Amino acid sequence: MASAATDVDGDGAVDLVYAGHHPNGNDTELPPRQSLVAYGPFGKDGTPARTAELKNTASPSQATSGDFDGDGYGDVMFTDPNPGEEDADPPAYDGPYVTYFRGSPRGLTPARPPGNLGNDTYDGVMVPRSGDVDGDAIEDVLAPGYREVGVAEGPASGRLTVAYGSKSGVGGGRPDAVFDQETPGVPGDSQGKDAFGRGAGTGDVNGDGHPDLLVDTPGEDQGNGRFTLLPGGSDGPPTGANATAFDLDTPGVPGKHDTSGGDWFAATFPLLDVNGDGRSDVVATAPGYLRGKGGLWLFPGAPEGLGTARRIQFLAPSGLGLPPRTA
Repeated sequence: MASAATDVDGDGAVDLVYAGHHPNGNDTELPPRQSLVAYGPFGKDGTPARTAELKNTASPSQATSGDFDGDGYGDVMFTDPNPGEEDADPPAYDGPYVTYFRGSPRGLTPARPPGNLGNDTYDGVMVPRSGDVDGDAIEDVLAPGYREVGVAEGPASGRLTVAYGSKSGVGGGRPDAVFDQETPGVPGDSQGKDAFGRGAGTGDVNGDGHPDLLVDTPGEDQGNGRFTLLPGGSDGPPTGANATAFDLDTPGVPGKHDTSGGDWFAATFPLLDVNGDGRSDVVATAPGYLRGKGGLWLFPGAPEGLGTARRIQFLAPSGLGLPPRTA
């Protein structure tokens, strides 16, 4: 059962939102399941102050929270991938299930969901995240769709949609931005199983006060993986211009990819300021590195971005007292 934590009614207590709650306790049974809000504060035994069900038209499997309208109340979006017509050529896209609720002093209230978050991918939107991409202090929705994306790009090549938040909610302001490996300035090209956008997050990597967008492509190069930095700036949010990709074959990055693939190198989210210099740093992992021993890499933020001029640290799980395959 997927869940999200946020303060939806502004009382200062964290509330828990569960996707896919079924009234009879069976969260796998169809017809559509209902979502449940457990309002805080919680008692010492974990009992919520009150609960309420939210009616959905589908069976949501994912819950994403954020203040998508900047009013100080947490909002929640429920999504569920929706496979299209598998026998069609190319496979037909039916659209993902999306339900959107805005926070208020009364709790969550239904709102009009944004448009095509799945962006014509076969499965629709997969595990959205929230983050402020355009620097307006209102959170946006980062919605990956990484199954079928047309015939030319191949299955699972991946695509990321940014649905911008606004004072009127998600999709009420700036037009959606769509990124894939065919976006001008983004390194690489769309190939099957790349899964571009499977992970994504925001942070200020170079300390210029403008958010940057980081996007994973874990299936790149037979599953060796890479991540791409799309910088924002004073002229607006990221567009793909001046984007830079990083993997274990990038000069200055410790290590080397396995020629047979399967390292699964990717950034982790959220981005954190690990060294306390006021810039976002990137921690990347590769669970398949060195035949499954794994590894972690720390890319410190710098004025030039994530250029390898600054020392990139490699940490083996064994050096951290961790068993293999935990990175």
